Formats: sequence, structure tokens, C-alpha cells
Amino acid sequence: MKVVERGYFQNVHLTTKSKADARFYKRMMTALDWFRQSFGSHANESEAIVALAVAFETLLTDHYQQGVADRIKRRVGICLKGVPGVQVYQQSVLEIYYARGSIVHTGGLGQTANVTKAQAALARYFCSLISRLSSSSLASSDPVKHLLGDN
Repeated sequence: MKVVERGYFQNVHLTTKSKADARFYKRMMTALDWFRQSFGSHANESEAIVALAVAFETLLTDHYQQGVADRIKRRVGICLKGVPGVQVYQQSVLEIYYARGSIVHTGGLGQTANVTKAQAALARYFCSLISRLSSSSLASSDPVKHLLGDN
């Protein structure tokens, strides 16, 4: 967490020459805020799903483009490679993503989603992603893709 905190303050609050670094650390903090909201005692299941889906999309994508669901599943797999139950984590993330779509587009929860498993997946993904950070600049307009080696 110290790495993210330091990166955020150095690249977002202080003057930095790297817009890519500033954008990356801002997205990391935004994702954590949405993740935190998925636990809120006031949140019903639909609110938790939407918050968690936004956290995943913010953390796992560099910018919007077609194929978000496939990219999210692939990147969870890359980051959690070797973790027991990686396919279960990937499935829980997809369930959250598709349930969010149902909530946002139809107003109702059209399918079940394992919020607890997806929250665990996000925590594991976040820790794995920040372990890949070095003290150098991210030097890419697609930092998540670069950090994960997701070609």
C-alpha cells in the first residue's frame, strides 16, 4: 500500500512530468474507493455489485475499448496465475461484470453473483499488481497492460 500511496502523492499531488503515471495512480486510488464502497453496510447487493464492477474495470483496464469482459477475465488470470482457485476467481469477476450490466441496463439483478469471492479476487489482484511496480516510471500509455505483459 505504501507504494501506491507514495506513487499517488508524487504523481498526482506534486508536479510530475508523467501524465501516464499520474493517471495510473489516480485510477488505483479510484478503484480502491469503489472497492471500499462495495463493503458499505448501507449497500444492498445491487449497489455492492455496481461498486465492485466499477472497481474492477478501473483497475484492470487502461482505457475503454471493445472486449472489456474478456480483457478483465484474462488479466485476472495473468495476475493470479498459480493461485489456487484462479478459475473460480475469474468466474466470480465475470459474474459481477455481467450482473452490473443487468442492473444498469434493466434495473434489476438478472443473475447471481458471488460478491464475497469477487472482493477477494480484487484484493489478490491489487496486491499482485502493485508487487509488479518498480520505482521507475511506468513509461506507457497502457500501464496495466505493460505491467502484466498482456500482449
